[in-house]
Amino acid sequence: IKQPEKKKSLYKYLTTILLAILIYVLCAWSSQVPMAEIIDVELPTIVFASLIITCLVENNYEKIAYIGYLIVICVIYLIQPSYAFLILSALIAQACTSITYKIFYNVYDYNINNTEVVNKKQSRIIQYYHRMKYHIALSIVIFIAFTLLSYYYPSVFQQLVMPALQGMNEGVNNGTVQLSTVPLFTNNFTVAINMFLGGAYFSIVTLYLLIYNALVIGFTGSTLPIVYYLTFTLPHGIVELTAIILSGAAGFRLTQAIITILSGIPNDDAPFTDYVIVGGRMIVDSLILLVIFTILLIIAAFIEANLTIPLGTTILGLI
Repeated sequence: IKQPEKKKSLYKYLTTILLAILIYVLCAWSSQVPMAEIIDVELPTIVFASLIITCLVENNYEKIAYIGYLIVICVIYLIQPSYAFLILSALIAQACTSITYKIFYNVYDYNINNTEVVNKKQSRIIQYYHRMKYHIALSIVIFIAFTLLSYYYPSVFQQLVMPALQGMNEGVNNGTVQLSTVPLFTNNFTVAINMFLGGAYFSIVTLYLLIYNALVIGFTGSTLPIVYYLTFTLPHGIVELTAIILSGAAGFRLTQAIITILSGIPNDDAPFTDYVIVGGRMIVDSLILLVIFTILLIIAAFIEANLTIPLGTTILGLI
């Protein structure tokens, strides 16, 4: 571990195993599973699964590792769903660790030694994409992973999600929740802007809201016929969920900007102003995403209020 590369791999493994344990323990806690029941078999299994996938990824077998784990998860789910949950926790943790590492070591991103763009021949849109692709990827992985967990393991998250769904249904029934463009936009924008501003709190709030919304969507899908659910969700859901994912990415970018600025306080390698410049450029990147997901939420609210129900009714009538 005295070698830099070996040390880096060790840190990645430790991060992956701790994150995998945290995911599993929190899910077990939400379903009120006694901790004594998961210590003897579940936690050692998570450690072993995390070790294997980290070793594969660190030895440049990333695609094989992810595809192989997905196949193993599907097979085990058919035999023993609870053990598939264990392997999936390790897979999610490894993906998040790997993408987070790429966020902070992105060669296309701003850095202290070069605050300008890396490749001036590329258009600004392509440059922006390369700077933000890993933030978006991290948001996508987290959102999809917890949506699938909630869909395939609804009993685990029932007590956590049901109060929100009941409150939503009561609001629609008594008229406090209005299915029109402005109220729908206001509700969704409140969630999205809190995810963005949560980046100022090192993305703790961002992660919570991203995961919670994913759990609500997955759990709702598990309680309804799939055709009915998709029919009344996809028309506006594609745009709305894209906006939610981008708001998560904006929050992650804001956190990176703050970390970059703070890392310049005790550092003598470069002037503090250089760290402020780089952090400021990162904040501008997050504000661009803010504008984008705001526009998407306006479009999604209009579709949901005016098109989703008539379109869904027509499709189901034809079926």
